[in-house]
Amino acid sequence: MKFLFVFLVVFNLFCGALLAQQSQEKYTNELKYLLYLPENYNKDDQQKFPVVLFLHGSGERGDDVSKVAVNGLPKLIADGKKFPFIVVSPQVPEGERWESTDLMRLMKDIKKKYRIDEDRLYLTGLSMGGYGSWDMAMKYPQMFAAVVPICGGGMFPKSGQ
Repeated sequence: MKFLFVFLVVFNLFCGALLAQQSQEKYTNELKYLLYLPENYNKDDQQKFPVVLFLHGSGERGDDVSKVAVNGLPKLIADGKKFPFIVVSPQVPEGERWESTDLMRLMKDIKKKYRIDEDRLYLTGLSMGGYGSWDMAMKYPQMFAAVVPICGGGMFPKSGQ
């Protein structure tokens, strides 16, 4: 009887494993962003350009990327100001905060698509974007030539971490 019980348990586990097949899935977290290229970007295909990554505050979250242009560099660009550098202004979805890993993926994609001077990468952000700037700077300290958080604090790691 004991043998039959053990056999049934093992048989059920084996059959359950056959039925519980795994499938491969992929999570893709998209970040919409505004992109500004300098007027002379297409004049010399060898020239590399500095990049400013601009992180907005909490009021600009959502799925309408034009909201990002209400403050900072994107606003100046929308008002007609011209700059000699590339500006990348991503948007965080509603209810979320800046995630350094997402921003790093975005920067890797920007590096592949555009002619950038990797020695002149700059990071700035307002309010929630200031917090995001500090976080990005602490996680990737060698990446940026300068970081300018505005009105944003930082979360410092505990000693030993």
